[in-house]
Amino acid sequence: MGFVLTVKRWVWSTLRLPRCKGITFLISQSLDRKLSAREELLLRFHFLGCLRCARYRKQLKIIRTVVQKAGRDDATSVLNSTCLSISPEAQDRLKKRLSGT
Repeated sequence: MGFVLTVKRWVWSTLRLPRCKGITFLISQSLDRKLSAREELLLRFHFLGCLRCARYRKQLKIIRTVVQKAGRDDATSVLNSTCLSISPEAQDRLKKRLSGT
């Protein structure tokens, strides 16, 4: 594991790739605008080594979908149709928060 960590640090420092803080900004921007080819490549390369940022992107997309549809549809049906990949416990927490209880 130490060798892998050393290689990751070397790649990030040599190629001057943005760290998670910069990547989360790009993830947020990708929801509002089309990223350049370079930015998209940076995201994809970063996701290869960082599952947290990949999960963050997926979560943001789910949240955006739920919020956009919540005004038009029943929140429960939106959650059931868009959140199939999250645990039932997390779905219950979201349902409770959206319903205000």
